[in-house]
This record gives sequence, C-alpha cells and structure tokens, in this order.
Amino acid sequence: MNRYNKTLGTSNFFSTDTIGITLILIVSFVLRFYHFNQIPFNSDELSAIYRARFDTFSELINKGVLIDGHPAGVQVFLYYWIKCFGTSEFVVKLPFMIMGVLSVYLTYRIAQKWFNSTVALIASAYVSTLQFTVMFSQIARPYSSGLLLALLTVWFWTNFIFNNDTKKINCYLAGFIISGALSAYNHHFNLLFLLIVSITGLFFINKQKLKMYFLGGIAIFVLYIPHLHIFFYQLKVGGVGGKDGWLAAPEYSFIYEYLKFIFHYSKLEIIFTFIITLAGIALFLKSIKTFDKTKIKFIIISFVWFLLPLIIGFYYSRMVAPVLQYSVMIFTFPFLLIGMFSFYPELGKYLKIGLISFILFINIYTLKIERKYYKLFYHQGYRECAWQIKEIYKQTHKNIPVLVNGYGDFFMGYYEKLYDTKFNCIHFNIDTVNALKFNRLVKAQSSDELILAAVVGTPSYYCDIIKETYPCLVKKSLGYGYEMFYFSKHDSNTPEQQIVYSCNDFKYKDHNGQSDSTVILNKSITYNYRYGFDKNKEYGPTFTTPIFKIISNKYNNLHISFNYYPKDTIANPLLVICTEDMHGKSINWQGIPIKTLFTSDSLSQKIYYSVGLVNFNLKNKDTILKIFIWNKDKNTFDIDDVNIWTEEGNRYVYSLYYDFK
Repeated sequence: MNRYNKTLGTSNFFSTDTIGITLILIVSFVLRFYHFNQIPFNSDELSAIYRARFDTFSELINKGVLIDGHPAGVQVFLYYWIKCFGTSEFVVKLPFMIMGVLSVYLTYRIAQKWFNSTVALIASAYVSTLQFTVMFSQIARPYSSGLLLALLTVWFWTNFIFNNDTKKINCYLAGFIISGALSAYNHHFNLLFLLIVSITGLFFINKQKLKMYFLGGIAIFVLYIPHLHIFFYQLKVGGVGGKDGWLAAPEYSFIYEYLKFIFHYSKLEIIFTFIITLAGIALFLKSIKTFDKTKIKFIIISFVWFLLPLIIGFYYSRMVAPVLQYSVMIFTFPFLLIGMFSFYPELGKYLKIGLISFILFINIYTLKIERKYYKLFYHQGYRECAWQIKEIYKQTHKNIPVLVNGYGDFFMGYYEKLYDTKFNCIHFNIDTVNALKFNRLVKAQSSDELILAAVVGTPSYYCDIIKETYPCLVKKSLGYGYEMFYFSKHDSNTPEQQIVYSCNDFKYKDHNGQSDSTVILNKSITYNYRYGFDKNKEYGPTFTTPIFKIISNKYNNLHISFNYYPKDTIANPLLVICTEDMHGKSINWQGIPIKTLFTSDSLSQKIYYSVGLVNFNLKNKDTILKIFIWNKDKNTFDIDDVNIWTEEGNRYVYSLYYDFK
C-alpha cells in the first residue's frame, strides 16, 4: 500500500469511524425525510413540472429548457421521471433527497482520503445538518444533484490523479468523464467547477497519466457537444431571468451575508463553529513538526475551489449579468468545510464521537428552533395559500373570488387537485396589472367577500385599494413566499395593527407642524383647503421623522395615501420617499410618477402607495425618513388628505434566506 492510501486505513464494522458516519447518515436521512409527505413544492419546482408537460423531446428543449437559464440535465430527467412516476410532491423530490444523503457520505470519503477520519466526520456532520444543504436536498432543482455530481467528479479525479493503483486507473478516468459530463449538463456553475478541477489536475498529475487525462477532457467535451447550442443561447440571454431579470448584482457584502446564512444567522452556531475551527488550528500548530506536508496541497485546493467560483461569479454578476446567488455556492460548499477543519489531527475515539455528537446537536437545535426551518419551509407558497383558501371555503360554504398574483393557473391548479377543491380564481400578474387595472378587477367582483392570494411580491398598497370596496380585513396569513388576505364588505372584529398614523388635511395654514407663508392653500368646493402647486411651487411640505420613531422593526410597511386634483392631464409629479443619514447624505431614494398610481379614469384621483422597509438600508439608527411631492415639471395641481402610516409587514417573506429576527 502506498503512502497516500495509508490515511484510509482499515476498519471493521464496529469501528468508531463507522459508528460516527452511520450516525451522521441517519441524521441526514431523518432531517431530509422528516414528514416527507408534507414537503411542498416551491414556485421553481412547479415551474419545472409545468415545463415538463410537453409531448415531444424537441418541445421540451425549445419551450422548457432554453427559456429557463439552466442546462437541460435536470429538466430532461424530470421529463422522464414524471412520465414514469407522476407528479406527487414526494415522488418528484425523492431522487434529490436521496442525492442529498449520498452527498454527505461522499464528503466524508473525500475528506477522509485527503486528510483523516476526524476531518471527514466533522465536515460531513455539517453537510448533514446545516439548512443550506438540508433545504436544497428537499428541492427538486439542480442543486442537490449538482452537489452530488461535483463530489463524484472530485472523488474520481482524486483517485485518478493521486492513486497509483494501475488496475483501477481506467475505471477512475471513466468515472471522472461520466460524472464530469453529467455535471456540465446539470448547472453552469457545475461546468465552471469542472473546468477549475480539471485545470488543478495539471499541477499534480504524473506525466505518465497526462495523455489519458487530456483524452478524458476531450471525451467530456465531445459528450457536451449536443448541449452547446443551449449553452450559447442562454449565455446570450444573460443573467437569471435575462439581463433585466429578477436577480440583482451581488453587493460587496455578499460573502459576509452568505457565511451568516450558512451558519443559521445564529450567534450560538457561529461562535461554536469558530471555536472548533480555532481548536483545529491550535492542534495543528502544536503538532506542526509532525504534520504530513503532502496534505498542504489539499488545504490549498479546498479553499481555492471554494473561493474561485465565488470570485468569478461575483465579478461576472457585477460586470456582465447577475448569476451569483446562494444556491449556486452549494457545489463547492463542502470544500469550504473541509478546508476549515483540515487542520485537525486524528483524535481519540471518545473525543471524536463526543465532538461529532455536539456538532449534530448544535446544528439541529439552531436549524429547528432558531431558524424555524420546518415551520417555514413546510408552510410556503402556493400550497399554504391553497390550504388557507380551502379552510375559508370550508368554514363559509361560499365560492369566494380569489385574486391570485402568480405565474398562471397551473400553479394553483396543482393544489386544487391535491385538496380536491375548486377555487374561484382570477389570475393576474403584478408586472402587467397596475393600480388602475387592479382596481377595475376588484370592482368587477359581485361577491360580498374577496380573497387576495399573493405568491409573487404584491405591493401592500393593493390591499388599500381593495379596502375602498371591501373595507374589512377578516383574516391575514403571512409566510415564506406567500401572503393571503381575506376581505369583506361587512364589519369584522379583526383589528388592524397600524403602528403610527399621521394625517394632514390642510385645514389650517399650518402643515406638518410648521408655518409657511409661501404655502398656496386653495379652497375646494366643500370649503376645505387643499395644498396647491403651480409653476412657482416645485416642492410641497415634507414629512420628516427619524425612521425608527415610527417603525418597530425593518419588516414594517410604510403606507401613503392622498387625494390628487390635477388641472389637466399633463401634470406628472413624483411622490418621493427617501432616507438620509444625520448629515443629510442620501441613503435610499425613490421617485414614483403619480400617474402610475392612478386608480380610476377620472381626472381627480385617490392615490395609494406603500414600500416594504426591508428593502431599505436601515443599518444606521439615526436614519431620517422624508416624504414629499416633487413638482419637477412645474405643473398646476392640488393635493389633500395626506395620510401616512406603518403596519407590520411579512417578516417571513425572505425568511429561508435572510435573518427574520
């Protein structure tokens, strides 16, 4: 046995390492299969199923793959898997959940081969229990499969490059070719990682294997040729959803936020992980003279493999088109963990099992209790909306109209079949239905009750528009990826939680607490005063307040309403909402054309607007909020009855990816 293979050693079935990895795999299985029949589809999964319903393979590629932005691999797999086994949630997710468990084992085997079983057990314990890997194992998208394929590629690459067993070298090369080609078909970041791994091999490969290695690379390319037209088409389209898609370019704080995410936004988790990482480094420094220098290359490889795709994705996203998000970092994530814990020497069996048990306990505690993972992930999106609507139908025995802001009737229709309940759905999309069209949609309903189900971001001021016709909010349900509101024309005992309320009806020449001799106050036909703008009046009175004086947390929604009286249709002022620091430096600025907020066809308008403050930069506790009308074109119009208030928003809307505490 050569020196490299001695690290693997021999172990019997009841060895400490076998017990440790068995325990970790059991935990992996339980966390991923917990209440397996209750795991819902998210919108991406429903979209994938919707795009897999074509009759021919060419239709699948042209209408189901090209438009998606991902390679064809997973979509083609789902196409045939669904044809064979159906579209139930568990059946569709099952292969990806299994791949998630297998990835834990492969992490163990790679880390054991590179370093020792202590490093392997620690790294695999984290992959087993962190939300990042648990969640994407439960989602039927190319992330769990991509993780497994990336690890398989590295496993065969390691054995081919560093193993001198000539009897199996052809098997290792074949495995590298197959897993590498499948990786390329799975996700574009898998392809990027494959290129990085392949180039890394050139620094370490034995010259006698170089020809075979090049032939292996050519074989992968040949296998990928049928996909090249898809690759170049999607490259031309640009980022996620296209160049103007929903994904924004990452900020420079991306890596910091990502690390907080993978460690559960938990002080306990972060401090604990920091301590055991430092402990490994301390043990390394203590025994540095006896440290196997041949392992240094694997420490470097671990961090380079994690960092290089991150750096490439970051700058590509900022300079070309946005592609970098947390999900694509999963393919190289195990190598971050392996690198962090690579300094550990082989520990004694009791210390090793104790450390692994402690890691499992801390991670599961923060996953379930602090992150509320199962509560949030299992009650999300279309399924939760459908369940809430079903319960309302059951209680009221009424076929209440449901305005669904989403992606199409298939998505809600899936859960209509699941719950055996036909909903009275009216589908719309926020991208094409403005405030005016939405108000028409609301007023077209003859029912005394109305439900708004939103699984795509719906401005909260659309609820204010509904209240013009249905003034009573009977029920509100908020969660990850959905919001559901049940309205009625009749009285309700459900109180609304408005945190602050400010009103200015310009009844007196003292507005917003300040006297201004230049204010133009015009008498209306009801003998009330309005605030008037003309060519000499560019800015109106400004509502100014320290923002934390009127909100309880960053998840509040800020609402504004006012009456608008233009003299003609030319006027197009802006409603400005901005924040500044204590020195007057701008932090956030929004200027919304009032014309885009019209709710009727008449000249005079009731204007509503709202903004979720979670999208504002509220890190500075001295942040000042300002709201005013900007008459940028010096037109003539009046405003009246300005109302500003805040209410508790949906703190769970991004909860699976961001801190909701």
